[in-house]
Amino acid sequence: MYTVRVSVIPHHQWQLDQFSIIQVHAYHPVSLEPIALPQAHLHQLHRYHDIGELLLESHPAAARSLFQLCYFTSRVWCNDLHTIEYQSCVGECLRVLQLLSDAKVWLWDAYNTMSVILDPVNDTLRNCMLSLGMISIVTQELPQARALLERVALLDELDEGPHALVTLETLLHVATVYRFEGKYNLALETVQMVVDTLVNIRWEPDWCELLCWTALGTLYVNIGDTTLGYIFLEKAFLWRLEHNGPSSNQTWGVFTKWFWLVMYANYWTHEKAKFISWSKQIPRDMEDWPGKNCVVCYDPILGSAYSKVDDPQYTYLYCKKCVDMEGNTNCFVACPSIRDCAKQND
Repeated sequence: MYTVRVSVIPHHQWQLDQFSIIQVHAYHPVSLEPIALPQAHLHQLHRYHDIGELLLESHPAAARSLFQLCYFTSRVWCNDLHTIEYQSCVGECLRVLQLLSDAKVWLWDAYNTMSVILDPVNDTLRNCMLSLGMISIVTQELPQARALLERVALLDELDEGPHALVTLETLLHVATVYRFEGKYNLALETVQMVVDTLVNIRWEPDWCELLCWTALGTLYVNIGDTTLGYIFLEKAFLWRLEHNGPSSNQTWGVFTKWFWLVMYANYWTHEKAKFISWSKQIPRDMEDWPGKNCVVCYDPILGSAYSKVDDPQYTYLYCKKCVDMEGNTNCFVACPSIRDCAKQND
């Protein structure tokens, strides 16, 4: 038997800490036999799916378990459009968990099925393309990432309008592709257009701070304006620290960018005390490279991280295993980690 914790309380009373236990059958994972609820539970799948969406950001592993339960149950008993939606949700959970190789398998299979039977404006298909585009950025498949994300941005603009937040958010992802392609001015123009649009529609500043400051800070560093880059990255980190808290990978992902800029631009003398103070808030159980994947094997980076010698801003990181397999270690340089630097200066 396999134990799955799912909520069975009314929708308006859902709380993430209120769960009851349902027993379901499990089959051997190597045999590829599915884990599925009995057919009588089909009408409950939409509820389990909604709970999974609530859990996705805070508890992605739990969300993945629920989505897989929905997928296998739906595939066994009905195999309809909802099955593909659940499959796409599993892929998104795997992406959030940084299990990119597995995420690509689930998402591409779902995308290939959906692209044949669904209209392009379908939200599930669009979200699947968005997830695949973001994975393609990490895996350096930039033409593929650009094609996917530009298509999503166009569909968002046609469907939701040029001022819709979903459109603007997708445009920021497109700008990320431009940046990784080295088209810094085009990327900066795109981000600035998003900022100007937000100002014109008088949107509350939180959303702009959340997404635009990190993008602007990184781009200004890319074009050589380290002063503006520093200002925006520090703002982005402080926003993340306040709104996401010290336990979030995103908080320390931005802080890493700020820290590397301080080292790269020789700001260390003036910013050392600030760095030591902030770095003390890093949770002890957090890895050294939160949110970072190796660009060769796609696994989350554990232990040392490396970058190419000709990439002083550490755009792409490599794990030690892949560097050793490369053979020519002279092409790589070890990246300074926040935790190691904090220990040296404590």
